[in-house]
Amino acid sequence: MLNFFKKTWKPLAKLSWVLAIFVVAYWLTSLVQENGAVRDIVFDLGYLGVLLLSLVSGFNLLVPIPAVSFVPVFVEAGLSIWIIIFFIIVGTSIADSVSYVIGILGRGFAKSWEHKKLFRKLDELRSKHYWAPIVVLFFFATLVPLPNELILVPLGFMGYKIRHVLISYIAGNIIFATLTSLGIIRIFNII
Repeated sequence: MLNFFKKTWKPLAKLSWVLAIFVVAYWLTSLVQENGAVRDIVFDLGYLGVLLLSLVSGFNLLVPIPAVSFVPVFVEAGLSIWIIIFFIIVGTSIADSVSYVIGILGRGFAKSWEHKKLFRKLDELRSKHYWAPIVVLFFFATLVPLPNELILVPLGFMGYKIRHVLISYIAGNIIFATLTSLGIIRIFNII
């Protein structure tokens, strides 16, 4: 019975969540189109609203709602899509940086436990396969609409250099935000 739940209901729940986000975004876009007062509110929130939304959604372990889902709402309010995409990239990259720092702080905290064997193993693993997780992070950030924290916190904990990790997730965020935003706008235009 448990196996049936995992194979059937869990994917359906995930699909329902994605569909619900899409429906809410579409409804909000329609509301902005039809209601001048709502359009003015969204316009007044402006790019700061986009930045805050993307920053919050960047910490999407708790509430997995990607900011790019609401690009049509801001575009319909009269904001430039390219500036919206820029602020989404900035917000999600700031959130990703905080996740990386949490990993670094966790490493510092864990080092006080005197588990030298653990850190020797982690350092050995990092030196053997240094670039593999960074490449995985790039593709993860580019292609997978899941929290980048799943990879960034462990990379920070393992002591990866910020410049290598930063380049990887910012490049991934640029590609993901641009392609997804433009794709969502195109889908909403078709509908």
